Amino acid sequence: MGLAPYFGKAALSGASILQGISAEAFRQRIERLAVALTFDERATDSVEGQHLLELAANLLARLYPTIGVFGPTNQRFTDHLHDLVLRLNPNVEFGAHSDHFNAQIIVGSPLARPPSQFTVYAGSSDWSLHVSTRHPVTVGQCKNPFGAGAAACFSAAFVFRSLFAKELNSPCPDEELCLSLARYDSGSDTTGPSLSSEIGEVALVGNGAIGNGVIWSLARTSLRGIVHVIDPEEVDSGNPQRYILTSPAEVGTQKVAIAANSLIGHTLKCVPHKGDWSEFLAKTAKWNLPLVCTALDTSFDRCAVQSSLPKYTLNAWTQPGDLGVSRHGFIDESACLACLYIPNKGRPSERELVASAIRWSGDIHEIGHLLYFDAALTRPILERIARDLGKQFDDLAQFEGKSLRGLYREGICGGLVTVSDGQNIEVPMAFQSALAGIMLAAEMVKFTCGGRPPKDGISTKIDLLGPLGSILSQPEAKHVSSRCLCQDKDYLKAYKEKYPLLA
Repeated sequence: MGLAPYFGKAALSGASILQGISAEAFRQRIERLAVALTFDERATDSVEGQHLLELAANLLARLYPTIGVFGPTNQRFTDHLHDLVLRLNPNVEFGAHSDHFNAQIIVGSPLARPPSQFTVYAGSSDWSLHVSTRHPVTVGQCKNPFGAGAAACFSAAFVFRSLFAKELNSPCPDEELCLSLARYDSGSDTTGPSLSSEIGEVALVGNGAIGNGVIWSLARTSLRGIVHVIDPEEVDSGNPQRYILTSPAEVGTQKVAIAANSLIGHTLKCVPHKGDWSEFLAKTAKWNLPLVCTALDTSFDRCAVQSSLPKYTLNAWTQPGDLGVSRHGFIDESACLACLYIPNKGRPSERELVASAIRWSGDIHEIGHLLYFDAALTRPILERIARDLGKQFDDLAQFEGKSLRGLYREGICGGLVTVSDGQNIEVPMAFQSALAGIMLAAEMVKFTCGGRPPKDGISTKIDLLGPLGSILSQPEAKHVSSRCLCQDKDYLKAYKEKYPLLA
């Protein structure tokens, strides 16, 4: 039917976002949808336009089974987008001869446009994005990827909102939207730091879906410096659902290698570190970290980064209701990174999480044993798990000989094994994760090339599935409990000794 090999993860995402729709019902809806990307020569002659088109095609190909790519004929870039879509979804059906599309994104002002139920026009200018549902918008002539990348994310979100307006219980997409990623205002001022500046030495912790957005952005600049990328995992079969640097061909590749490969030959030097944050610190004698950018999944991991006392931290997230970035020092009156993520209750152990996810009916100590020894799953164990999940053995047979951790990550979280309450698993859409990564990369550039932000402890939040708010940024206060690291005298003393000029 044209669905991508990793669509099971997308089905979980749709079910977690939409109201009253199951993963299977989402699949059935998506199977009937066709979406087009339409553009003209003015769009492809602009580097900004190329950035926008590439990312828009990237995002659409990961979700929709039928894609139309309508650009200037006999032009290499049109063929490039066609090949990109096919690489990301080998099962895609091209709607070149379709007489109707459910939605389309238009970049530029093409004379010939396929009919569609919904149209969004996308453009950009330097640091600013511009999308409209009423009329074509211009595409700038600079090389900045930030406005263009954000425009692709917003336009993909507009398409999704139009197709699932009833389930989202949300008004129709904004008729006109302008936003500057330089200042997060209405976009009247498009200027920002130079993208050929020196950023020094920066650490990016996590090259998952958000981290992919960071690297995608940096690879389209002329920045100079060193980026350490830290991640312990390999790409699994569900990750391409929203990892914009990956396709099914990258499954099994180290996530840090994905980053390094994307920056080969670039003016930025990428130093990959396969391992978690603690392993990275154990290998380096340099703990005076000027800037750490976190693109992590859990509160625990973010607090662990803050406990090592970087000089400054930038953070990005996706969660139900919004995505965003936050900026943190440590000794001022605003929130440090850990302030935003101190748990209010005990964190469940890994064995508890896994046991709950697979509905394990046996002794939980058996789960602990399988995880601790990373034991291979035998047929009898898989038959037991299948019964608990209400599945047949054949549904889990591909995991025989693999670890329970692999079954949990690829099967349950990755969407290869669907369960009736799978909609409770929080899985963002690709356009949400990509925008969070683009915003984090923008903050990295503004911080390193434009000087320290006026204030730390500021969060910027955007909901791509609802109207854009009038106030996107707000201060974050220290944790009210007074039990955060930044309120501990020993941590404060250690921080001031590390960075005496800030004391």
